[in-house]
Amino acid sequence: MLQKVTTANAVWIAATLLHKQNPRRQWFPSKEIEAKVLEENLLGAGLQTLRAHISQHCVANKPASPDTHRKLYDVGRGRRRLYAPGDKAHPSRANGKVAPSKQEIPAKYHHLVDWFTNEYVKHAQLAISMERGPAESRFEGLLTRLRRLTPEERKERAREAIRAVIAFERRRSK
Repeated sequence: MLQKVTTANAVWIAATLLHKQNPRRQWFPSKEIEAKVLEENLLGAGLQTLRAHISQHCVANKPASPDTHRKLYDVGRGRRRLYAPGDKAHPSRANGKVAPSKQEIPAKYHHLVDWFTNEYVKHAQLAISMERGPAESRFEGLLTRLRRLTPEERKERAREAIRAVIAFERRRSK
């Protein structure tokens, strides 16, 4: 018997598979996540419902409408990536679900829950902690986080990164 998968969990499975299969890519176009849901035969609802989940219902940095999931993060221009601890979420999603439990998804995808917890989250936390280290690490951390920010946030962070590089070079040349 096939286990039914909610649309939100289907979106999470597809995005997680894309991240795991493409570790160097930071984000994916919404259409690519949609295609992965279809490829994995996870669509239990209509295509419009799937698109609404990818564009709004599962997106942490958008107002809850109506779901409070924090499974994806909008990086701009129709691009999404998995939500990571430390990402800014809309206040209306403060307690939203980040990942499904193994009981909520088919057994063949259980390894994704482990990968998300042990690899993806760990990597995201490392990137955040790098910002608190010496100047070189802060600069690298800023670059890593730039990929996760909105265009407006990117501009401000780019200014911070430039200031950090200038300060580092001044200290190094002394």
